[in-house]
Amino acid sequence: DANYDPDFNKSAKKLIEFYNMVYPKNRVAGIMAINFSFIENLLRILNKIKLKDQIITEKNLFMYLSSNTADIDRHDAKSIGNRKKIIDSLFKNITKKCIISIHKYHQLNKLIKESFTKKDIQIWLNDSKIFKNDIPQFNYDKNSDCLAIIESNFLGGKSNRYIRRNIFREIQLDNNIANIKTTIIWEHLGKFNPPLSTIYRGYVRVFIPKEAIRLSPETSKANKKFNIFDAKLKIVPEEKNMMQFEYSLKGNFLDSGKYQFKYIKQSGVYDELLIESYTLPIKYTFKNLSSKNKLFHENVCSMKQLIDTDIEHNLKIARSNNSPRIISHDFINPSIVEIKFNEPVRFSNDKNKGNITFYHKKFGKEFQVSKIDWINNTTLNVHIEKIPNKEEEFYILELNNIENETGIPIKDFPRKITVVYRSQYFHK
Repeated sequence: DANYDPDFNKSAKKLIEFYNMVYPKNRVAGIMAINFSFIENLLRILNKIKLKDQIITEKNLFMYLSSNTADIDRHDAKSIGNRKKIIDSLFKNITKKCIISIHKYHQLNKLIKESFTKKDIQIWLNDSKIFKNDIPQFNYDKNSDCLAIIESNFLGGKSNRYIRRNIFREIQLDNNIANIKTTIIWEHLGKFNPPLSTIYRGYVRVFIPKEAIRLSPETSKANKKFNIFDAKLKIVPEEKNMMQFEYSLKGNFLDSGKYQFKYIKQSGVYDELLIESYTLPIKYTFKNLSSKNKLFHENVCSMKQLIDTDIEHNLKIARSNNSPRIISHDFINPSIVEIKFNEPVRFSNDKNKGNITFYHKKFGKEFQVSKIDWINNTTLNVHIEKIPNKEEEFYILELNNIENETGIPIKDFPRKITVVYRSQYFHK
């Protein structure tokens, strides 16, 4: 409930602050945070333990504890006060079996290491001589992107076990600016079953770079490192909730040839999927991308992965060596041929009319090009004088000295394209 920051060092200090409100004279030596899933994983290795008259395994642990802490006399103060004492016995028995299971030390050691990586275990101590506080702080490089989604579960029972969180990020990179649109969708997969699956209530804080601009909606808070979106969550069993925001980042992403992104996993969130799409200008492409969890098509890259630890991308960007493509070439009126390209192009010399010739496909008769118009450098309108008004005639339009902004010429030299004049389109 006091999980307020993606940096556990800061969350630990906030926990101490809350604790000292109740116990001001007590000095807190340290904080250990352990997720319930770690206990389940321990039991998977230990196989089973005995607790009172019950045999407890990984599969029945949650229901056993839930039943013992929830199925009580709710009008008896003693029952309410003692409802979680079963946890003391549980931990003592698990600890004892871990110590005596010498033949499983290797598996237990591996689990503990993995649990630190996945944030199933987090430790903060005041005395660095006892334990080195090497918990990574949530830092990111300037001119790079980052995201952390931190939830505090208020009065939601154990409903967080039934919540699926999907994150969709759309990143458009253009003119040394990144435009990022993020959508978070929460799904409550449980049916109404108090006190386990009930209405999920939480407080979510989303951390993005301090350098972010053009925020939509406006962030409600900011600190020295981050802009922060926040919202209250309420998700009814079998329903969904959504949060959406947009921002931009300035940076020399295209010139430097890289785009960096860091996602900080929240401890205790397990059913979480990150789906991203990156789009570059047509004249750029991604390079040296591994195929794992990535789909790459020219200037577009999409990624999808389950989140079980922090994620870091370092996407390499390069200029494309593909030739400009002609995507259409037609008469748009009796004397103008329109040619559209898939990207901005230009003449590679200072000439204008001399770069284009127009003649009859069958008889070779040449017609004069009177004018050439460029529209946004992607559309070329060629004005032709005295086209005969016939039912159907085929002509050749020949293009010379056309290249894109990086100097790559169009395919073939010169490029000959066929255009068809049909009088029925212009004269009725």
